[in-house]
Amino acid sequence: MPNKTLLYIINVDWYFQSHWLQRAQAAQQAGYRIIVLAHFSRPDLKRLFEAQGLECITLDVSRSGLNPIKELRTIVALYRAVRRIRPDLIQTITIKPNLYGGLIAKLLRVPTVSSITGLGIIFSSETLTHKTIRFWVEKVYRFIYTRPACKVLFQNVDDCGRFVADDVVREEQAVVIPGSGVDLAQYVYSPEPNKRPPIVLFAARLLRDKGLYTLVEAVKELSTRGCHFTLEVAGILDPSTPTAIPERQLIEWDKAEVIHWLGRRNDMPALIARSNIVCLPTFYGEGIPRILIEAAACGRACVATNIPGCREIVRHEENGLLVPVHDPEALASALQTLIEAPARRRRMGECGRKIAEHRFSLERIVEQTLAVYRELLA
Repeated sequence: MPNKTLLYIINVDWYFQSHWLQRAQAAQQAGYRIIVLAHFSRPDLKRLFEAQGLECITLDVSRSGLNPIKELRTIVALYRAVRRIRPDLIQTITIKPNLYGGLIAKLLRVPTVSSITGLGIIFSSETLTHKTIRFWVEKVYRFIYTRPACKVLFQNVDDCGRFVADDVVREEQAVVIPGSGVDLAQYVYSPEPNKRPPIVLFAARLLRDKGLYTLVEAVKELSTRGCHFTLEVAGILDPSTPTAIPERQLIEWDKAEVIHWLGRRNDMPALIARSNIVCLPTFYGEGIPRILIEAAACGRACVATNIPGCREIVRHEENGLLVPVHDPEALASALQTLIEAPARRRRMGECGRKIAEHRFSLERIVEQTLAVYRELLA
């Protein structure tokens, strides 16, 4: 759709790169002028986006801060930017952009697509603070989503069902698009290596909610059972998040040979290819964990928790095993089952590749997203 300006509003650049850049490039190829309004924490990413023809505007937004003066300044700056840009369509991503961008889009009567990328800690935690924030977030969402020129994207059916049942979103506004897609040409199927001991890969943002502490307890339990493997841990350190795992803890586990700490890596296809199992015992409010989609595409059996998002991609006994949250013994047993059954892992890996091809390919996700844009601009 030529001569249309599509504005992406997102809190941080690295998340845009990992989950939305390919869709933005596809929209650009379809004729949209693309502008990305975000907090640019990495100058190299801003240069990368601009080299690919995307226009970038810096937005000073705190991902977790609640200082009312700073938040008001962010809203005012965002309002001025949107008024200056005059976009034909706005895509907001994550809670604060959804709230602030949604309010401004409603005021300026700009069609909007709001992306609920999992429920996150605000909706999964039962602390008084998070319950209070959740109450007001839902109030604002209901106000934003009263207009017809608005669609709300969910990554899994559980989150979508919850928002519709709670009257936060009308059913006709809700669209389920399962994740950010996987490039099947990059994440290719490969037989797992014949390594002794086998490698279990944990790759995620380094937050307590992602279940690494539970996995460490499972490793210790399996050691007492005489079941040995190497746990490789890779991921993004995110100290701005309250539940971040400190790097000193990762180093301590590494020195004790409980884990092999790899740090932040940009070669995920290679890491998955050299692993035998991918494990994510998360209890975070996931959309669909990208690592599980990538693992399935590469033909690796997965062990994950039986929560919304994970069970969208991991089908119990088909391409992996699902376990209860906060249960290191159940997690240890699931891992031991797969560690001791390479033929079973191979069958699960083959099944996972078929699931990725059928439902999670990048081409499929891109087309579903662009179809939403076309509908709002029709």
